[in-house]
Amino acid sequence: MSFFGINLASRSLQAHERMLEVTGQNIANANTPGYSRQVAILRSVSGPGAQDGDHSGAPLAAGGGVEVAQVMRSHAAWLDRVAASLEAQIGRTGVDARTSTQVEALLSEPGDAGLQATLDRFFDAFAGLASHPDDAAARDAVLRAGNATATRFQELTDGLDGLRGDMATAARENVAVINQLAQQVGDLNRVIGLAQSSGAAPNELLDQRDQLLGELTRRAGVTVSGQTGSDLIVSLGGMTLVQGEQVDALDIAPGTAANVILRGTGGAVTPGGELAAQQQWIDTALPDYRARIAAVRDGLAAAVNTLHQSGTDRIGAPGQAFFVSDGSGNLAVNPALVADRQRLVAGDGTAADGSVALAIAHLGSAPGSVLPGYHALVAAVGAQVRDSRQSAEQAQASRDQIRNLQASESGVNLDEELAQMVELQHSYAASARLLSAYDEMLSTLIQSTGG
Repeated sequence: MSFFGINLASRSLQAHERMLEVTGQNIANANTPGYSRQVAILRSVSGPGAQDGDHSGAPLAAGGGVEVAQVMRSHAAWLDRVAASLEAQIGRTGVDARTSTQVEALLSEPGDAGLQATLDRFFDAFAGLASHPDDAAARDAVLRAGNATATRFQELTDGLDGLRGDMATAARENVAVINQLAQQVGDLNRVIGLAQSSGAAPNELLDQRDQLLGELTRRAGVTVSGQTGSDLIVSLGGMTLVQGEQVDALDIAPGTAANVILRGTGGAVTPGGELAAQQQWIDTALPDYRARIAAVRDGLAAAVNTLHQSGTDRIGAPGQAFFVSDGSGNLAVNPALVADRQRLVAGDGTAADGSVALAIAHLGSAPGSVLPGYHALVAAVGAQVRDSRQSAEQAQASRDQIRNLQASESGVNLDEELAQMVELQHSYAASARLLSAYDEMLSTLIQSTGG
């Protein structure tokens, strides 16, 4: 019986030592991002007779003591699913907020550098020419304002083209990072499978994998199934990216800026998160803004040229086009007018007539003007900045709430761990005292019977 008691006390010491190790691991990782608190689950061990199925009538031992059955993560899977949807939303709205803010900064409205102020100066210059058709300074002012207007249009279109190119580069870099994350998840699946097959509890590896999955979700809006084992599946737009150890990779389809395909099959993929927002800006939003700017530019140039060609210059020749464009649609003031400002049309060619210049000056407020199209664009960009920022803030606030819930469910509370540590110290000391008592009993028995 004493030998059995020593074994019982020894098991208690081992179990409480293991629990103390788990508590130490929790304390050590109290500030580790993504760490889930671990809990040692105890179970009682039955006595020898019960273990062997011996119920022949011999008295059974009180019990075999205690052992650590498993070490579990304190983790709520349903919170992971909620957090995943918010991560994808944060990724998408974050790109929207940053990019729309960049477009708004490019427009510089309202402001002296904006297109509206540039056009106001252009129309004011023609109004000055209408009042002084024969004044050289007024003619020079019109030519300078025309150049400034052409330059501002080109700055806007080049700026939008630059934003689109930067976004395409960001999308390619994002795809490369997504591929790296997916490969890391596949590698962890393999290691987790080996650990679980040997009976180990790879809790830290599961935490690491959850961190990677969160980053994948923010970047690409992946969906995950089988999150507790090594057979985890990561899908993207209905296509399998990771299945256990098997990992496919993403590519940008040849000849496109952001169309995503699976490298293995070539199948088209519809992503979420940041990558979806990047696709939308590259394929739709930025080209639409550019087209609307170009429509305002071309409409203005056509209206100004029509009026300018309706009059007569100071030499007596029919008016020429005021604006000319290159193959890309970029405007410039007609070089012939720049070379000889007498070619600039103010009216019918006489010193007193400024009717044409006055009509051009009124284009900014005339019915059917192209400027309302630009005003609508500015309003649309402003609304998108406001809406995307609000959506990003709301998603961030919701995620913070979920993180607080996750922290209460799986985070480490140092006060609780310290209290647990003190309790385990007392239990360990009691088990050690029990072992000493059995040892003394056995020693007494041996000494009493040995003589």
